[in-house]
Amino acid sequence: MLLAFIDPGILTGWSVIGVIAVTLVLSWLTTHFIEEPLRRAPLTSRRDVSRVLVASTVAMALVAGPAIVEWRTEVSAAQAAITRAAELAAQQERCFGAGAGVDPESCATVSPEALVPAPEFARDDRNDAYLDDCISTTSEPDLSTCQYGVADAPFRVAMVGDSHAVNWFPAFQRLAEERNWSLTTHFKSACPESAAFKRNSVAEAETSCAEWNRQMATGEHIIEPYDLVVVSYSAASDSYDSPEIAIDGFLGAWQKYIDGGSTIVVMADNARNTPEVVECLVANADDPLACSVPLEVAYPGTDNMIAAAQRIPENAVVVTTEDVFCEGDRCDAVIGGVVVYRDSHHLTNTFATTLAPIIGERLDAALAALPAR
Repeated sequence: MLLAFIDPGILTGWSVIGVIAVTLVLSWLTTHFIEEPLRRAPLTSRRDVSRVLVASTVAMALVAGPAIVEWRTEVSAAQAAITRAAELAAQQERCFGAGAGVDPESCATVSPEALVPAPEFARDDRNDAYLDDCISTTSEPDLSTCQYGVADAPFRVAMVGDSHAVNWFPAFQRLAEERNWSLTTHFKSACPESAAFKRNSVAEAETSCAEWNRQMATGEHIIEPYDLVVVSYSAASDSYDSPEIAIDGFLGAWQKYIDGGSTIVVMADNARNTPEVVECLVANADDPLACSVPLEVAYPGTDNMIAAAQRIPENAVVVTTEDVFCEGDRCDAVIGGVVVYRDSHHLTNTFATTLAPIIGERLDAALAALPAR
């Protein structure tokens, strides 16, 4: 807890494992060298107590000291790897990351030794929505709103949805900076915006999602109308009572935005991998194709949000990226030298950032094709 207070961003990924390991070591040493000797030995003087305390302190320093140093080294290495990944993504090389997925033939093969970020640090490669605490947790019903891009920009974009909507955030964050957009976020874990009831095996998450949606339905989070409202959700986690109920729920939630003049942008769900994808890449650094999955594994569910958008073609567009993630029937865990996933279905910040030019082009084309209102 003290470490988290000193540096809120430090307890992630490998650093958590390091803290747990050090805590267990210190706990064992305290019990073995302090509690048990004091409980069992007939101490007759303060000198006896002092000897036990000094011995235990020395022992803890000898054992825990190297563990702490090693942990700090791991944290520093992870931070350096993530920083380097962000720098490379910012350069917007055409074949770095997602661009290679669109045009694999003309993009040179990237050596596995150059994977970015290094697979062992992929879990720490999270985007600013996470780092800025802009996502309501599964048990938290309160709205969480953050502002990016240009605050007073005339073109206003909102992003709304669960953690799969957050997957696209780095791309839209970059687009907002490049195009002088205002970008507002309304994210909640495991909870898309919908007028329908989403079931969850965890009761607290279920009621929290319902309450969050009740608050979103009021429209009080809309300071002024958005030009675009970008939505997405984890299609494989769709737990509405039926596809029709899911579709109606999305349409019901979007109506307030449409009434204000917004265009709905549905980001078709991203591909996914297996729960062991990061471990697979660590073990197969010289052959990342070993961690690819078949198309049916990458896209196991029906995206009812796309179906909802197709019901209102004058007010909604769909942006798809399946061809970026998958080549034929194979969907890769590394694209253009960039590690795609930080877990089975959430994207690394680095890869998501490289999607910006592709999403920008496809969004422009989709908006241009909208019928005149």
